[in-house]
Amino acid sequence: MLVDAIFKHSPNAKIVVCGDFNAEPGEVKVEAICGSVENTGNSDLRGSVLPPCSSSIAELIKFSQLHLGKGTC
Repeated sequence: MLVDAIFKHSPNAKIVVCGDFNAEPGEVKVEAICGSVENTGNSDLRGSVLPPCSSSIAELIKFSQLHLGKGTC
């Protein structure tokens, strides 16, 4: 609700939401914060989508540890 209020007041605001969501991109907790148009079905919200910053990090360096050959956060 806070992010929505900020965008309502300042549509061009630059917002970063930080925290330990105990979830990875694609999981419900993260998707709820990101608010992608595909999930909401509301193209009017296109300007207020919050993409996960991990989507801009190369796969080779994205994870802090490997377990059984799979990267984990």
